[in-house]
Amino acid sequence: MDKNKNWLPTLSIILIAALAYLPLLHRFGYIFDDWYLMWAAKAQGVDVFHLIYSADRPLRAYVMIPAYTLFGESTLGYNLAGWVWRVLSGLFFWQSLHLVWPKHEGVAFSAAILFVLYPGFLSQYNGIDYQSQLLSLAVAMLSIWMSIQALVSSRLKIKQLLTVAAILLGWVYLGLVEYEVGFEAIRLGLIFILTNRQEIQGWKERLLKAFKGWLPYASIPTGFLFWRILFFQGGRQATDGSFQLGRFLGAPLRTLYNWALKFLEDLLDVFVLAWFEPLRRNLVYLENYWLGIGLAALGVIIMLWMYYRLQASFPDKNALHEMLLWGVFGAAAALVPIIIVNREVSFPYFSRYALVSSVGVAIFFAALTSQLQKKWQLAVLAIFVSLAMLTHQANSNRFVHESDEIRNFWWQVAWRVPMFEPASTIIARYPTATIQEDYFIWGPAN
Repeated sequence: MDKNKNWLPTLSIILIAALAYLPLLHRFGYIFDDWYLMWAAKAQGVDVFHLIYSADRPLRAYVMIPAYTLFGESTLGYNLAGWVWRVLSGLFFWQSLHLVWPKHEGVAFSAAILFVLYPGFLSQYNGIDYQSQLLSLAVAMLSIWMSIQALVSSRLKIKQLLTVAAILLGWVYLGLVEYEVGFEAIRLGLIFILTNRQEIQGWKERLLKAFKGWLPYASIPTGFLFWRILFFQGGRQATDGSFQLGRFLGAPLRTLYNWALKFLEDLLDVFVLAWFEPLRRNLVYLENYWLGIGLAALGVIIMLWMYYRLQASFPDKNALHEMLLWGVFGAAAALVPIIIVNREVSFPYFSRYALVSSVGVAIFFAALTSQLQKKWQLAVLAIFVSLAMLTHQANSNRFVHESDEIRNFWWQVAWRVPMFEPASTIIARYPTATIQEDYFIWGPAN
């Protein structure tokens, strides 16, 4: 980085992410799958993570073993680490955009902010269970940055080293979260943009050149699928590709129709509803409206001040078209692997499937906003940042509320019913927190 040029945007991204995610971090307890993960490690030791993840994502054990060794049973360490991975992913994304569109720093910065604050992902505070997902996000963005750096570098050895490193990191992020394979379409889109600018006559020749540039990175999805299909023996149907595709073979026309409908619905979710629906659902949990508005206002001020310094001019027509098309393509392509394994984006419990698409959504809205007059650019970005920050504050209050509710429930049980016999069957109902799996009960009971 050019230290004189980049330290202020870097600091701005970190500060805004801190305002959005850190205020209530110390108050989160266990939630959802945290219960069986922490119970298993406490009861059987850290090596149990190999057994837990052997059915679908064995690489995750190598994340959770050092994480548990460092942080133990405290949620604070996991959530802080998850915040670091989220911030790093935003910084790598920002630098990738800076490499591809170096003359449009304001758009790159605003896109990075919208990506880091994207309100369609609501599991940021589930730091134990989502440790691998958040790390995978950072690794994927680093891999993409390395591949772009390799393309623009003029030194052969640097190109080779960065390409090899990007491929290795590509296998790592897919090993942690296989449905993030949509990042490879995003990588392909950026390679095509850079190749398309070269003085090559004919669209066929340009496509061929882009394909050759992407060919080394084709080893990421193909290598992963080769291992997954031929060598890995999974035991979970939700991540078994052959089982999921079996539904298509059984009823291809009906399945294609359902996939098309889900695709359109999910596009609406990631581009539009993500900015409103999570906030609508969680606003009731926001305990202190004035504090929430104050934190959002501070984040907006930092963002607009930095954006005003960086956004010197409108992107030219070619750059604008590149950004808009790549944004739509990236967001749409990221949904395809989700849909063909019969999953979909929904808020709040399946918001994780919107995370990869948030890359395309962020650059699309940043580029579109840049075409407005200056005052309207600032106003629209202020609205985006305000909605996102209020969403995360309301969502964090929801996590605190559910953590307190479950903690209070079991405190009451512990002193009112202290002598459960071994092997008792316990039927419980929390006042408002959901119980989706049996270990939401036996985890805290044990």
